[in-house]
Formats: sequence, structure tokens, C-alpha cells
Amino acid sequence: MTEERLKEIKASIDLQVIGTKAYGYDETLINEEVELYNEVVRLREIIDKTTEYCNNNIEFTPRLIDVIDMLREKNLTLEQLTGVDND
Repeated sequence: MTEERLKEIKASIDLQVIGTKAYGYDETLINEEVELYNEVVRLREIIDKTTEYCNNNIEFTPRLIDVIDMLREKNLTLEQLTGVDND
């Protein structure tokens, strides 16, 4: 997911929050969207930190960078990519 798309999603959620408050609706209706957005942001931070780590540790770079690139390209989770349940 691109940074631009992430900003669009955040703007949409912010607009929904304003609308729910303005009309007196229960904000829990959009809590799931907020949680999903926060999870995407958290995962992007993990990928960025992993990329930075790989760049600083040459011996791991080729393999980890390939995995990160595949995850980004396919929008897959590590579990989907490897078939291994990652708790």
C-alpha cells in the first residue's frame, strides 16, 4: 500500500469520525476501521525497520530484502507467503 493511499484512507476515517460525532452516532461503528488502519501503519513500520536492519547487516540483506519486496508487491502477510502460522 502506497503512502498516498494510506493518507487517503486516514482522511476517509477522519471524515467518518467527524460525521459520527456531528450526527450523534456511536463512534464504535468505525472502531474496526481505525484498528485496521493502525495495524497497517504498524506493519509498515516493521517493514521499514526490517529494511533498515537489512541495509545495515550485509550478510542478511539479499534474502530478507527479497522477502520484504515480495510482501510489499503482493500485499501478503508473512504467513500467506510462507504458509507457516506466525503467532
